[in-house]
Amino acid sequence: MQTIDFRLDAGDKNYGTAYVPDNPAGRMPVILYCHGGGMGCNGNIGGAFEKMRDRAIGQGMSFVTFDCFAGGKTGGDYGKMTYARWVQNASDVLDWIRTQDFADAARMGLIGYSCGSTVGLRLAAQDARVRFLCCVGACVTVHVGMGGGGAAKCFCDNLDALLSGERRNLFGVDFEKDFFIDDICNAPVHALHDGKVTCPTLFLQGLKDNAYRCSDARLGYDLMRRKGLSAKLIEYPDGDHGLWDVAEQAVNDLFYWLDEISF
Repeated sequence: MQTIDFRLDAGDKNYGTAYVPDNPAGRMPVILYCHGGGMGCNGNIGGAFEKMRDRAIGQGMSFVTFDCFAGGKTGGDYGKMTYARWVQNASDVLDWIRTQDFADAARMGLIGYSCGSTVGLRLAAQDARVRFLCCVGACVTVHVGMGGGGAAKCFCDNLDALLSGERRNLFGVDFEKDFFIDDICNAPVHALHDGKVTCPTLFLQGLKDNAYRCSDARLGYDLMRRKGLSAKLIEYPDGDHGLWDVAEQAVNDLFYWLDEISF
C-alpha cells in the first residue's frame, strides 16, 4: 500500500493522506473518509475504519482521509469551525482527488463517522459527485450533545453574549455564534426531509451507542425510504459508537452493500 500525503493549495489548505494499492491498475474508485468531531479532530483512522481502508485497498480502491479546519495537521482556530466550513473542506478534497492519476472521478463515495456523517449528508445533498454515502454513528438532527442540552439550548441560553461577539462552550470548545446558527438551521434532517440526499446511503449503527445516535440513524433511513430513495439500515446490538466490537461484520456489510449498489 502506498501513502500519498497532501496539502491543498485552496481554501483552508487541508492536510490529508491518500492510500493507494501498490500496483494500481489505472484509475480506481475512491472512498473519502470524513472523521468525527472533537478537539484535535483529524483523519487518523483506527478500528472499523482502518479495516475498511484495508479492504478497499485489497479490492483495488483508494481511500482518502483529511483533517478538517482546525483539526490535526490542518490547524486553525476551532472556535471558528462550522459544519458549512467542514463541508467546503470535504468538497475541496474531492476537487483534489479528481486531479489525481489514481482516481476515477466518476466513482467517488464517502464514509462519515459521527459528526463526519453530518458533513457527508450535507455534502451529498448538494454535490452529485458523492456516488454513495455510509454513515456510522449518524448525526442527522441537532441532537448532538443533548446530554448537556445541545447546541440549540446553548445558543438560546447565551443569545445576547453570542450575538455581541462572545464565544460559548459546547463539546469542550468555545464556539462563535456562526457555529450554532449553522448547526441549528442546516442540520441534515432538513435535506433528508426534502429528498435532497439522493445517492445510495447506508446507515451502520451500534445499538450500544447513545439513544440520539440510534434514533438519528433510524430517522435518516426512514426519511429516505419514504421518498423512495436507496437507503439501508443495519443495526448491531453489540456495536458501540465507532463499531469497534463489530468491526469485521461492519466491514463485510459495507462491502457487500457496495456490490449491491454496483459501486
